[in-house]
Amino acid sequence: MGSPTKLDVLVCCEGGRQGCAAEGSDELLDACRAWLREQRLERRVSLRPAGCLGHCKGVACEIRPADGFEAETRRALRQSPEDFEKLKRRILKSLGFDKATRRARLADRPSGLETEL
Repeated sequence: MGSPTKLDVLVCCEGGRQGCAAEGSDELLDACRAWLREQRLERRVSLRPAGCLGHCKGVACEIRPADGFEAETRRALRQSPEDFEKLKRRILKSLGFDKATRRARLADRPSGLETEL
């Protein structure tokens, strides 16, 4: 049995009053940290603020396998509960959880972002 998949999740916090910071990247980072703790995924997911990721239209995020050998997933997210749910699903999918497990992990869990809006 191999070691579990590990991911690097980068959230752009660049831009001050413009760019991702103005779109709510700090709130997204905080909500994602809380969700990872709640799901006990902190050892499998390294969540880090980043500089410009080059694909802004909301908050730019990248999900990369920690080994760096697979293609990265790039996504620009809006500061909304729906996009936060998409990010959580994408993280779970990238970690290899099947659909049923992803649904169970996402069901009846506060996302943390709704209270920020």
